[in-house]
Amino acid sequence: IYYAPQRAEAWLLIGDIAYENQRWEQAIPFYRACVGAVAPNDGAPVFHPAYQHLPLERMAFCHLALDDVKTAVSLFHEAAKKATIPHDAKILKDFAKKLRASLQN
Repeated sequence: IYYAPQRAEAWLLIGDIAYENQRWEQAIPFYRACVGAVAPNDGAPVFHPAYQHLPLERMAFCHLALDDVKTAVSLFHEAAKKATIPHDAKILKDFAKKLRASLQN
């Protein structure tokens, strides 16, 4: 992070550490730091999902764990829009749809 704070991969990994330790509230800002980052084109290896749907998806799961289903649904929809693999986008949309339905029950 010190050498390349604009790289989403490092922020994603720090968020993942908090996530794996069930520190949902602590993970969210690190995932949010990834959103909007632009994948570098400097020849260095790039983990593209960190610049696409993955931070939004992980944030959604954090909000779900915190019983904030409405925000989770919104983030899953946003993640689906950024997913570059059609199957991933469909899974995210379907999951958001099922969560939204659970809110109405």
